Amino acid sequence: MSTFLWEPSFEVNIKIIDEQHKKLVETVNILYDSIVSGESSKVLFTIFERMVEYVTFHFETEEELMVRLSFPGFQEHKHEHEECTKKVLEFKHKFENGEKTISIELISFLVDWIHHHLLCVDMKYAAFFKEKGITPRA
Repeated sequence: MSTFLWEPSFEVNIKIIDEQHKKLVETVNILYDSIVSGESSKVLFTIFERMVEYVTFHFETEEELMVRLSFPGFQEHKHEHEECTKKVLEFKHKFENGEKTISIELISFLVDWIHHHLLCVDMKYAAFFKEKGITPRA
């Protein structure tokens, strides 16, 4: 059962970014399903590690495009990425130290953050990229 459904309104019309966003949503759902089904801590940690790695990869992809196209909101956008990464690493650290299990609290944070980021923050660069000639589905 998915906790976070992909919606066409999330699309920024840049193929590589939309594919990565879909993968992030899918990974959050895999993590959620694993928590609900009672997977072991080891399995959850492996999924969580993959998610952290993918988030980092995705942020690098977005930031590289922003730099290449001289997106004026780059620093603000990068700061959003840094704050998300910091929060996710806090969850990871707590989990590694046995202070907390990977929980619905993490899923809730990720769903809220991704939803807001896709619909509000990423749409700013989507409009800018379109003005710069990045065509839909490019």
